Amino acid sequence: FKTLEDLSEISTSDDYHFHFFPDSLEAFSAVVFQVKASNDAHVLLSSAPTDDKAAPVYEIVLGGWSNTQHAIRKAKQGANLASADASGLLSGTEFRTFWAWWDHGGVTVGRGEEVGQQELMGFRDSAATPVRHLAFATGLGATGRWRVKDCKTAADVGLVPTDGDYHFHFLPEPIGTQTAMVFQVKAANDAHVLLSSKPSDDKAADLYEIVLGGWSNTKSAIRKSKQGSNLASADTTGFLNKDEFRLFWVCWAHGRISVGKGNVVKQQEFMSYADPSATAVRHVAFATGLGASGLWRMKDSKTI
Repeated sequence: FKTLEDLSEISTSDDYHFHFFPDSLEAFSAVVFQVKASNDAHVLLSSAPTDDKAAPVYEIVLGGWSNTQHAIRKAKQGANLASADASGLLSGTEFRTFWAWWDHGGVTVGRGEEVGQQELMGFRDSAATPVRHLAFATGLGATGRWRVKDCKTAADVGLVPTDGDYHFHFLPEPIGTQTAMVFQVKAANDAHVLLSSKPSDDKAADLYEIVLGGWSNTKSAIRKSKQGSNLASADTTGFLNKDEFRLFWVCWAHGRISVGKGNVVKQQEFMSYADPSATAVRHVAFATGLGASGLWRMKDSKTI
């Protein structure tokens, strides 16, 4: 995304005037940027290159209210739809790094260079605004200097968001001949993994359902149908966390479904089920339920 890279640094005055970048963000899903400002740094994600108050936009406020609060709005100077304690996160003397991600039916904002980590706040939008343009501004006496570090496609981001509605989201590509995977999930409870022969979560489909942190984050289980009987289970109290990613692996080699913690397959295993009539696994899907939203990231898949 060379034009943004070429515009490596811009300055904004304290007049709350938005400076738009000339290129479209339509092919991208997230941006990583740096800002040096003492307070009230504003990011605009819009469908058109305008900051008109009637325009469909997302406005992200960083370090507002004297560098004490962040917010996400769906209009310029609109109501705060999400907010977070800023705790002096901006600085007028050094650059601070943030990311914004918008292709998942809303906007999520965090710190650092890795999208999905150190999340500050998020807003899920049932009528999401398409994001094609990016702009920066500062106000209330603060000037700013900005750097765009990277623009990322959906494939680059590699995150799968799930609502708490027990709806399975299938990965776009089949798992092929792989027999194990390593993944991360951030959820309070009831994180579900589906391993299936077809991209379907029908109750009659051939599949395995793995429940992580069910029963109020106290128990995990393996089933051979959606909402089926538990064929294996384990005490996994506190394994999930709504604020940080937790690593797990699943292996389905040689008719045995096994599940463990960490990023090394076959280590820290905590439950398994040997299936005498094993289902062929070709597809993977993720879901969360019982009101728990989730964020998932595939880390690796391999043949065991």
